[in-house]
Amino acid sequence: LFPAVLNRKAFLSAGSLIKKRMFSLHPLSWILFLLTASIGLMKAAGAPEIFDEGAYHLPLIRMWEQQGLVIGMANLNGHYGLHSIWHLLSAFTSLDFIPGFRSEMSLNGLLAAVLGLFAATRLQILLSRRDFTGTAAFIAVLLPPFLFRNLLSSPSTDVPAIMGSWFFFLLWLESLESTKNSNAKPDLFILLPLWIVTVKSSTAGILAVPAFFALQQVLKGNRKAFLFTASAALILLGFWVLQNWLISGYAVFPHEFTAIGNPEWQVPPESIQKKFYLEQFGDFAPPESYNLSWLKKWFSAHNADSRLIILLAAFFFLLAPFSVLRKKEKYRASRGFYLVLLFLAGIWFFTITEPRYGFGALVIAALMIPAILFQKLVSIRGFFRYSLLLVLPLMALSGFKTFREFSRQNVSVLHPAAVPGVKFRKLQCGNFEAFSPVSYTSSVPEDKPVFCWDCPFPCFPLEGITDSSYVYWKNEARIPYFYFKINSINNPE
Repeated sequence: LFPAVLNRKAFLSAGSLIKKRMFSLHPLSWILFLLTASIGLMKAAGAPEIFDEGAYHLPLIRMWEQQGLVIGMANLNGHYGLHSIWHLLSAFTSLDFIPGFRSEMSLNGLLAAVLGLFAATRLQILLSRRDFTGTAAFIAVLLPPFLFRNLLSSPSTDVPAIMGSWFFFLLWLESLESTKNSNAKPDLFILLPLWIVTVKSSTAGILAVPAFFALQQVLKGNRKAFLFTASAALILLGFWVLQNWLISGYAVFPHEFTAIGNPEWQVPPESIQKKFYLEQFGDFAPPESYNLSWLKKWFSAHNADSRLIILLAAFFFLLAPFSVLRKKEKYRASRGFYLVLLFLAGIWFFTITEPRYGFGALVIAALMIPAILFQKLVSIRGFFRYSLLLVLPLMALSGFKTFREFSRQNVSVLHPAAVPGVKFRKLQCGNFEAFSPVSYTSSVPEDKPVFCWDCPFPCFPLEGITDSSYVYWKNEARIPYFYFKINSINNPE
């Protein structure tokens, strides 16, 4: 909301602007919006598909709803240290604090609907303005088919991180293509990337962007505006870092070098190393050496959709320098955009290459080539703009598939599917009793491990019970907390 403070008039008129745009949408744009929104809402109301939700997303959301911030929470389960602002927002939007009311629907479904509206407004512009062939608008129209449908059924932090990156890059690209000042939204370009990092810390590479725009503001002499925006940025990051530190003892968990002091609730390094290790990512972990045989094996480990995105993105990164390195002003302005995309893709390629970790930037890069071809074709023959309508049968096919899955579950958007039921038992820890899941009481795929889901607080996951006797609850302190009462995981006191 901070940009709204700087642009109060624009913010106050935003509601009427959105209403005006929606009522002026072309019928074909309405179809795109309704298809995308329907898919998002059905998946959000359906049964969970990503069991990370039961491992740590849902337990953390329940922590915020029922307990507030619990100091040392990460000592119960290392994954509980992966704090995200999205968990806090999900807890708030469940409206559990209203007596007699509760929403179980995943907030990610709403994000899909917002993306659908964004794409629909850009389709409207491309169909109605024959002189307009914006690259950003074309990419926006093509984004709905790239929704991670299986992630929409859970409060996974990957979805807001990916979509937040998409919105950021599209707004940046639109500003570069605009005839107005390309740096008209420096406050947004500084704060949105920071917010994305508080949603998922693995997107930290995007912090290069606010650093670039902040430096640009200082060099232009806008020091007052810079100090105002920087203050908001420090508050945003400061509260997030403080929450991280209280939950785990680290500024950014599980990175050991970010330890702040040595509070008693700080998760021991041995516990982090036991829980987080690169080998668990299999073919997507960094190799010992980068060579052609590894590249072939790594590429074949991705599914067909991911391979296409990787190939198109690589093609763009190889060809783009021939344009952005030209001396013309319009090409010079896009250098920062290209370099940031390349930087983020490089970080992904040389670290953990799980598709969802890098597709915030890679999907945008992959769609740049089709977008540029579209511009060329439309400049030759205007009727080529209607080729964009191919996105409608793609979304209709995806919508039909989603509807079939949804109709089998005997649920509705107003009455979402319940999370898997779990049978649990009491577990004696250091000086308190916790709970641990035993088995599922509802039907789930056979290969899924038993996670905490809605077990009573505090819940120890099955894989963590071997360390449960070393975890203590310090209740006599003015502010109680969980902590490990050991000098070493391997050599307990």
